[in-house]
Amino acid sequence: MFPFVTVNICHHFLSNLSCIFPPQVVVRGRKPNNWTANKAEIQKGFLLHVTSVADLKTVINEKVAWLQKFRKPLSFNPLAAIVGKDLQNVEKCFVVIQPSNLYEVESPAEAIDLTFKAVHALCLEYALESKNMWLLLQQKVYGIHTEWDEVPPALIPFMKFFTL
Repeated sequence: MFPFVTVNICHHFLSNLSCIFPPQVVVRGRKPNNWTANKAEIQKGFLLHVTSVADLKTVINEKVAWLQKFRKPLSFNPLAAIVGKDLQNVEKCFVVIQPSNLYEVESPAEAIDLTFKAVHALCLEYALESKNMWLLLQQKVYGIHTEWDEVPPALIPFMKFFTL
């Protein structure tokens, strides 16, 4: 048997998916009221990885404070999170709908699935910094197209590439 058989490829794929997306303008404006999300921020808005539950709560609180600093404060949007020392040793997975509520689930894939479903069931928005990743998932994995979908030009090549 190969030593890498026990590693869940899904964790690695989901945690590195942001690498293919270009930086995304989240808030336009003059400094300090502008925000262009880098790849790390895009990934954290899709599948956040931390080493402990205490770190997860800290990161969520920091994000809430960050979102409130803009001239027009931004709202916290649901996200999926994994807890573990690395991607091979994921101990817990969570869906975070509101900053104070962590819902534990079985796997990173389930966390992403339930986060996606919660956004739609509760009429919420995707995390702004990873909106393109969620939109790609929505249209290419779930096959859902809505009248509110705004596909930015930078996302069109990815949509064509991931056509199933």
